[in-house]
Amino acid sequence: KAISIYSELEMAAQMLQSPIIAITGSNGKTTTTTLIGEMCKHAKISVLVAGNIGTPLSDVVESSVPDGWTVLEVSSFQAEGMKEFKPKIGLLLNLSPDHMDRYPSVKEYYQAKRKMFARQTHDDFLIYNADDREVVKLIEGLSSIKVAFSLNKELNEGAWVKNEKVICRIENQSEEIIQASEIAIRGRHNLYNALAAVLAARLAGVDAAAIREALRDFKGV
Repeated sequence: KAISIYSELEMAAQMLQSPIIAITGSNGKTTTTTLIGEMCKHAKISVLVAGNIGTPLSDVVESSVPDGWTVLEVSSFQAEGMKEFKPKIGLLLNLSPDHMDRYPSVKEYYQAKRKMFARQTHDDFLIYNADDREVVKLIEGLSSIKVAFSLNKELNEGAWVKNEKVICRIENQSEEIIQASEIAIRGRHNLYNALAAVLAARLAGVDAAAIREALRDFKGV
């Protein structure tokens, strides 16, 4: 019948007043999504947290405001049918084989993840894991401004750990955010999540003090 089919996330996003921070990846999505929301709250920025995390975006879309942010966890299933969806800030945390009962191959699963960033422009940001080879390969050719995080190396721009301190550098401005030991969520995987959240929050205008408070307070999901 040539009738267009839209996902719930796609339809609700078109009615949002606030810009979107969207998080995807194989692991750590819920932790990172919640943490970014907490950072915004500590900065007294209006924020909605929804998507694959458990609250449908359509349930909260009427609460969005132009000077706030909507933080969305996005699954590969939700990304599959995206046509116009475009986050202002998109995060790709990591990639590993998953949902192989749904996808013919790992490649198709990764390509579903990539769709979330396909319509981003030179005015949008893509935060990615520079230590994940599959992530680095997948984002080749995308138009967005790419900002990396890493636990293995210092970056020209992005977030990393040096001398047990989380460092963030955006537009040649470097700042120490927090001692890694002060971050309440533990483990190397959560340090990656924290770095990604720091970058998203800074790009969203959250100050370092609010980020620091959230990292100290947030105990995980």
